[in-house]
Amino acid sequence: MAWTDHAETSQATTTTLSPGQQTHYDQTFLAQASHNLHMFQFAEKRPLPKNKGKTITFYSYNEIPTQTTVLTEGTNPAGRLIGDYTVTRTIREWGDWTQPSSMVRYTTIDKGLTKMAALFGNQAGRSIDLRIAKEVATCGSHALSCQKVAGGAGMPFGQFQATENGTTASTAALIYAETIVNTGDVIFGSGGFGATDNWMIGGQITFLSGQNYGQTRWIYDSAQAAFSISVSPSFDYAPADGDRMILSHPGKSGTLGTVAQTLAATDIVDHEMFATAREQLQVHSAPIYDGGYYVMLIGPTVNKGFMTDTDGGWMGLAQYRGQAMFKGEIGKYMGFRVVQTNRPFRDVAPVTSTAGGPGSNSGATTTNYELAGDNYAVNGAEHRSFAFGKGAFAVTHFPGMKTPKMIYNELGSAGSADPLKMQGSIGWKVPFVPATTNATWCIALCSGG
Repeated sequence: MAWTDHAETSQATTTTLSPGQQTHYDQTFLAQASHNLHMFQFAEKRPLPKNKGKTITFYSYNEIPTQTTVLTEGTNPAGRLIGDYTVTRTIREWGDWTQPSSMVRYTTIDKGLTKMAALFGNQAGRSIDLRIAKEVATCGSHALSCQKVAGGAGMPFGQFQATENGTTASTAALIYAETIVNTGDVIFGSGGFGATDNWMIGGQITFLSGQNYGQTRWIYDSAQAAFSISVSPSFDYAPADGDRMILSHPGKSGTLGTVAQTLAATDIVDHEMFATAREQLQVHSAPIYDGGYYVMLIGPTVNKGFMTDTDGGWMGLAQYRGQAMFKGEIGKYMGFRVVQTNRPFRDVAPVTSTAGGPGSNSGATTTNYELAGDNYAVNGAEHRSFAFGKGAFAVTHFPGMKTPKMIYNELGSAGSADPLKMQGSIGWKVPFVPATTNATWCIALCSGG
C-alpha cells in the first residue's frame, strides 16, 4: 500500500523517529493489539533466556494421589515417587510490514502512519490470539460435544476411555489401545460400536497418565483390526503399557458409532454444557482463578443459549461492576467468568471418515497446523468454546519483548538501496510460541451455533 503526501516541501526530513514520535506509534499500536489479546491474557508468561537456543522445555508434575494410609507413629513411610512430564516447543518470529511512500517531517507526527500503526496493532493482536487458539484447539484441549449424545460408559458427551495396549509397542505417532476397558467401553473394533476403520478421524486423544500426561493430539487415521490410531503432530514420547487416555470426538456417539453425527445449529452451549464442563474440570483437578472461577471463552454467536437463562443464573457486568475485569468479560455463569472474543475458533466439523476436526480441514497428515486454513475456518460449521482453569496453557518469549514490537524505518534509512529517499517502512515483530501445559485442564465445547 502506498500513498502520496500532498504537503511535501523541500524541508529537511528526519532519519530517525524522535522519542515522542516512537512512543506515540508504540502506544497506538499496542492499544489496538491489546484489544484483541483475549487468549493471551490467560496464558502463563514464561521467558526464554537470550543466547540459550530456540527451544524451551516446560516442566510440570503429575497430580499426586490422595493419601489414604495413616502414618505409623515413629515410622517414616516410604518416599513417594512423583511423576513429571515435559513439553518442548521451538520459538518463532511473527510479524508483517509495508512500505509507505509518505514523508515524515521532523517536527510533526504523520497522522497517516498513526492509522497504519493502529491497523498493524489490530492485526498483531488477532494473529497472536489465533496462534494460541490453534495450539489449544489442536494440542491443548479435549472435546465435549454439545450434541449431548452419550459417549463411552460413564463418560461425558463424545468422550471414550482407553488404556495403552502393551502387547504391541506404540510409537509417539501410532497408538495402540486396549479393545475393551471400563465395563464395556469399546473404542472401535469388531463386536462393538464403531466397528470400522477411520472411526476416530477428526477426534483427539488426551493422556491422563504417563510421560504424555496432559497432552492432546489430533487423530488423522484409525484401524479397526489393529485397534490403532495415528496422531499428528507426534507426541513427545511413546506411551507405555497401561497409560490411560481419553478419546474425544464431537461427531461420534456411544450408540451410533458407525454413523457420524452432524452438529446442528440447535446443538448450543447452554446451562447443561456449562455444568458438564465445570464437572470435568473439577474431576481433573484444574486450578481455579482468583475468586474461585474458571474461564469460558466464547464467540459472539454462542451466547444465546445461556444469557437468556430464565432461572436467573446469568450475572451480567452491571451486577458486579467495579471488580477487576478480564479483557472481553461479559458476565459470570455457573462458576465461570465468561469472556467473549470477536475471533472465535471455528473449524470444519468432522462428519465424514476422511476430513474435519481441529487438526486439518483437509484430513491430511500435517504438523503445520500453524498455517492459515490448516485447522481454522472463519466460517466453519463447528464452534469451539474453551473452558479452562489456571495454567492450562502458556506463552514463551524473550525477556524485554513481552509485547509485539513496532518497527519504523524513515525515508532514506536504507541508504544506497533507496537513493532518492522514496520509501520508508512500518511493521511489527514478536518472537513467541504458545505451549499446552495441561490439556486436561481445558475443554473445547463443540457446538453447531
